This record gives sequence, C-alpha cells and structure tokens, in this order.
Amino acid sequence: LHQSVTGSPGHMEGEVWGLAAHPLLPVCATVSDDKTLRIWELSANHRMVAVRKLKKGGRCCAFSPDGKALAVGLNDGSFLVVNADTLEDMVTFHHRRELISDIRFSQDAGKYLAVASHDSFVDIYNVLTSKRVGICKGARSYVTHIDWDSRGETHLQNISVKLEWASWTSVFGPTCEGIWPTLSFVNAASLTKDRKLLATGDDFGFLKLFSFPSRFAKFKKYVGHSSNVTNVRWSNDDTVLLTVGGADTALMIWTRELPGHKESKAVDSEESDDDTEEDGGTP
Repeated sequence: LHQSVTGSPGHMEGEVWGLAAHPLLPVCATVSDDKTLRIWELSANHRMVAVRKLKKGGRCCAFSPDGKALAVGLNDGSFLVVNADTLEDMVTFHHRRELISDIRFSQDAGKYLAVASHDSFVDIYNVLTSKRVGICKGARSYVTHIDWDSRGETHLQNISVKLEWASWTSVFGPTCEGIWPTLSFVNAASLTKDRKLLATGDDFGFLKLFSFPSRFAKFKKYVGHSSNVTNVRWSNDDTVLLTVGGADTALMIWTRELPGHKESKAVDSEESDDDTEEDGGTP
C-alpha cells in the first residue's frame, strides 16, 4: 500500500466513523460528528466534490447497489436517504432514540434497507414504499455491524456465524477470527472482491492487511492515522483502500500495489512490514 491524504479541508469536529465507497465510481462518502455529509473524488486530485449540512452528527452511511441513493444514520436515532448526486432528501425516518451505528441496502436493487441502532434493534425498511416492514430483536447489547447475506437476508454481525456475506465487513466470525490483537479493539474490516485481502482498522491506529481467511494472524501493518482507525473500505475496483480516523478526522487513501511490485516506503507511513509477533485471536 502507498498512502496519500485528501487535499481538501475535511471534517472539523468530533470523530469520523461513517465511510462508504461508491459501488460503481471512484467516489466515497463520509459522515461525522461535525454534522456534515461529504463526497470525495478518489482520482489523483483527491478532492471534496460536495458537502451537505445535517441536523445531527452521523456515524454511518451506505450507497445503494446502483449508486443512486445514499443512506445516512444520525446520532439522534434518525436516518435519511438522499439522492447521491444532489444530496437532497428522498426520505427520512426517526424510530429510535440512540445513535444509528450501521446501515445497509439489500443487494436486490436496494429494495430494502437495514438500520442498526444502539437501542439494540435492527429495523428493516422497504425503500420503494418508504415503510418499516420489520424489526429484528434479541440482541443482548447494541448492534455494531450488520450485513445482508448473499440470499438477501439480514443478520447481526455482533455474533459469530458462518454465512456467505454480501459485503464481508464483519469483525467477528470464523473467517476473521485471527484479526483480533490482544489488547486492542477492531473497529472495522473490509474484504476485496476477489476475497484475497482483508483490511482492518483498530484502536491502536493500525491499518492491517491479512490474507483471507485470516485464521493465522499473519499481517502487514501500516501507520498513518494519529489515533484510532474507525472505518476501512475498499474502493469499487479494489485498487484503493479508504480509511478514516476518529480523533484526527482524516480520510486517507491507500493505493494497492500490483503483485510483485516492490512496496513503496512512503514518508508518511511509519511501518510497513510482516509482523507475526502480535498474535491475533478471538475477542
């Protein structure tokens, strides 16, 4: 990986947790506690191309499968779906009191939207009719990660289950049990579409790359953020890895080197090596 940083002024207050890569274009979205939603271009310019103010801060966002809609979860328990091009409201809902922690469109043209909250519920909405059609109950704590499986069913990713995931962003389960360091917390994970590289971000500020499935905890470790790495996502074509930092509020863009290419020793990366001394394990 070779690191670069966005060249435009970014989020200014609180922490940045919300990050989504456009499914078809070299574009990403971020949302943070500073009550703004921002769209970034991932070309050589790395520039911010749109920004919108929100009524509350947010911690998660997701594009629809066709890239035309963008869902944003807010910290007051509400969420909105906006037009991805204009950032104008399409629909808004407010059924929960605690912050929305994860939000995901189903893979069948984005007909359904799953919304997880710190109220320990996952609400299911029909995007076409703008109605809530289901409530998933039974979580013993707040829900941190959700995903649809390949058949179009939604599941909590707080639990360890072996399924064929639609996006492979879980931090739990048999396929990623080796990603957990002894004393830190893994905040996010993202798998390339060819299912070869699993990227993770943790509270120590490390970005790590594991071979998938990551059961033996051998990884390459990169340092760029000044504190916790809150989210990681591969771009639409897997050529770029996106990371956001909590306290430093930075969006960083990492270029994936081609196989056989000698890895660049970028001046803003403190470490890039094979590290087997820190064993991973289940939390």
